[in-house]
Amino acid sequence: MDFASLNKEAVVWANSTSFELVLADESERRLVFTSGEVSFFVVCPDHSKDNFHVWSDSEVCLTYLTEVQDFITSCKQKTLSEVLEKTAKSLRPVMGLSGDSDESMEDDEDMDDDDVDAYDDDYYEMDDEDAAGDTSINCHQESQNDIGATADDFFTGDGSPVAIHRILA
Repeated sequence: MDFASLNKEAVVWANSTSFELVLADESERRLVFTSGEVSFFVVCPDHSKDNFHVWSDSEVCLTYLTEVQDFITSCKQKTLSEVLEKTAKSLRPVMGLSGDSDESMEDDEDMDDDDVDAYDDDYYEMDDEDAAGDTSINCHQESQNDIGATADDFFTGDGSPVAIHRILA
């Protein structure tokens, strides 16, 4: 795709987001975007078989852009709009915005320790009468059976006797 049409596509995308297209360098086939403190650039491919490349000079942004690079190299050829949308979504935490995947994490952070304990208690309540019986007898019997066990009872392979002893000890 020629760079002029990619540039037009980038301008249209930037006008619909908080990002601004600040530089379109045709010689390097680079589109530079910024939004406040956050900036990144996209290197556009020369040929249809090449992929886009997204990068940032900010170390903080780079950690979020690795998933964009994985997205770009996965399966089918991506369009510039798809790459830019994925990049904007990935950089939302850096911009102070919450992303779709971050909302669930924020909800978990807002819970108090008491709320977490109550949630766990509800999860582990048993309605099955057979399973709710006294299991202390079964546990006691199992521990008595294991007292006389040796490494030979558990391992029949060619493992190192020293390693097996460390695992069982």
